[in-house]
Amino acid sequence: MLVAALPAVAAPAAPTRKSYAKHPWVALLVATRTLRREAEFRAADLVIGTLKQG
Repeated sequence: MLVAALPAVAAPAAPTRKSYAKHPWVALLVATRTLRREAEFRAADLVIGTLKQG
């Protein structure tokens, strides 16, 4: 069930992961921020929704 949802979550995350691997300092900045923007909440909702459907 959960495994079926993984490609739907992994595909959009691949470019972000590649960018973070190329520029680790960006990943650190994103991870340590306390203010979240609307797009980040939408992305989290998308991942959670996909996993629930799984």
